[in-house]
Amino acid sequence: MKTIFALLAGLLALSPVTAALACSCRPLSSAAEHVGHADAIFRGRVVASVPDPAGPETFSITTFELLAPLKMPSQWALPPERIEVRHASLRTGPQCAIWYERGQEVLVAARMGQDGNLHTGSCDAPRWPETDYRVALRLAPEP
Repeated sequence: MKTIFALLAGLLALSPVTAALACSCRPLSSAAEHVGHADAIFRGRVVASVPDPAGPETFSITTFELLAPLKMPSQWALPPERIEVRHASLRTGPQCAIWYERGQEVLVAARMGQDGNLHTGSCDAPRWPETDYRVALRLAPEP
């Protein structure tokens, strides 16, 4: 019985630490709401993911081949063939990181940073199917 109480006490003692380390994401209720918070939403294929030489050591830059632009930053006249996105990597710990594998095809939502670069993270990651974002953006469905 003492062992059970000791185990429960240990778990309770650790729970605030775990909660403090977890990412706090803004609650979003729909793809339409998410569209309002993102500067870019696109489907892309991962070309490369490397440590960010200009950022903290826990950040990476992932380059995507643009497959389907859904929403692009207003300052871009035309969508580029490749898009670089900065993000926390697994080196920061799993709480807020996002990781991409070379060749992976993914839907990406990102915000334009004050540095003029796109940034994403686990809180920015799409939570709905691409079709929901297309409807929210009044785009034609994928053929």
